[in-house]
Amino acid sequence: MNLSSIKARAIIIHEKEEIVKRKRKEFAKLLREQRAETGMTQFELADQAGVGRPSVACWECGYNFPRLDSLVRLAEAMGKDLKICFVDKPEEEEA
Repeated sequence: MNLSSIKARAIIIHEKEEIVKRKRKEFAKLLREQRAETGMTQFELADQAGVGRPSVACWECGYNFPRLDSLVRLAEAMGKDLKICFVDKPEEEEA
């Protein structure tokens, strides 16, 4: 492997890391907004979803993503449909 291919791989890895970071921030914003709409505190959401409050705080700060089973429980605890809550985006954001 030559130096230029190593640099190219490093650039690709960096770009992928930036995409993941952006997606975590987008998810964090969505989660905060959805929780605020319900009027729940982080503690109340965590309790009803069966997760720890520190986990909810980490997700809302964009440090990491919840596992799929936790994501389903979060949506259920907020009385939301998972697809509408975290997957579908309004049309103006997709453009």
